[in-house]
Amino acid sequence: MKENQDVQLLLQRRDTFVLQEDALNCQLPDTQRRSILEVGESLNSRLPINSLPYEILVKIFRIVQTDPWIYQGRLIYWNWLSIQAVCRHWRTVLCSDPLSWRTITVYSRHEWLQICLERCTDVHADVTLHKKSLHSDTLSVLSQATPVVRSLAIVDLEGHRRGSFASWLTARRWPVLEEINVAGLSQTPIDSLPPADIGLTIENAPSLRALRLQGRAFHPPAEGSLYPHLRTLQLNLCEWPISFGRLLDVLENMTNIEDVRLENLTFLHAVGMPDVQRARIVTLPRCRRAACLPVYNINTSTRRK
Repeated sequence: MKENQDVQLLLQRRDTFVLQEDALNCQLPDTQRRSILEVGESLNSRLPINSLPYEILVKIFRIVQTDPWIYQGRLIYWNWLSIQAVCRHWRTVLCSDPLSWRTITVYSRHEWLQICLERCTDVHADVTLHKKSLHSDTLSVLSQATPVVRSLAIVDLEGHRRGSFASWLTARRWPVLEEINVAGLSQTPIDSLPPADIGLTIENAPSLRALRLQGRAFHPPAEGSLYPHLRTLQLNLCEWPISFGRLLDVLENMTNIEDVRLENLTFLHAVGMPDVQRARIVTLPRCRRAACLPVYNINTSTRRK
C-alpha cells in the first residue's frame, strides 16, 4: 500500500514539473524558443568532417598515420598519400600543410624530392635517400635545400659512390642538420676500397648531435671538433683507422655523449691492446647507454696479405 502511495506521489510531482515547464515556455518569446530548438538540433546532429577547420583536420590525419590498427591479424598503417586520395578537399588540406611534407623518402626520382621540399617551406625536413636515388640530379636538388635539412639518412650506399658522396657532403654547410645516418651495402669480394672519412666538422655541421654509420662505406671523422657536441654515436660493421689510444682520446672528448654503441667494429692500423692495468680511465658523465660488442684489431700489413 505504501509503495503505491509513493508511486502516485512521484507521478504527481512529475506532472507538476511538466506544467511548470510548459508555463515557462509560454512566457518565452518566440525568438528565444527558436534559438533553443536550433541549439538542440545542432547538438544532436553530426557535422561532416570536412566542415572542421584545416588545423583540426591535419591533427586527425596525423593521429591516423601514427596509430596503426589490427585488421585480420595484420597491422594496418595509413600514410598521408592514401589519405589525400580520399577527396579533393583532403588533398587541398594536406598540400597546404608544410608539416605533412617534412618527412621525405626518395626511392628513385629526384622530382619527388623537389616537390616535397617546395611544399615544406618554413619547416625543417627529414630526408631519406635510397641507393637508386643517389645520382647527380637528386644531389643537385638537395644541395639547394641544405639550410632546411634537419636529418639525412642514406640507405644502401654502394661502395663506388662513397668517395663522391663524401666530397659532396663535406663541400656544403648544413646549419640545422642534427642527425645523419649512413648505411652502406654489406662488403662484397670486389669491394676492396678502404672506408672513406665522413668528413663532417663543427664548421659545416654545427648542429649535428647524432652520427650513425653502418657498413664499410664510411668511418667517423678524423677531425675531432664534432665529438664534444655529439649526443649519439652508433657504429656497426665499420672499419675505423684508429689506434686504441686515439679511441680513448675520442671518448674522453665526448663530454655530452648520451648513447654510444660500437658493434662489430674493426680497428685498422691498431697493433695489439694496451696493458689493462696501465690503461687510463675515461669518464662519460652524461652517458645513459653504452654497448661495445665484438671489436676486432687488424694490422694493415696482415690485412693486405
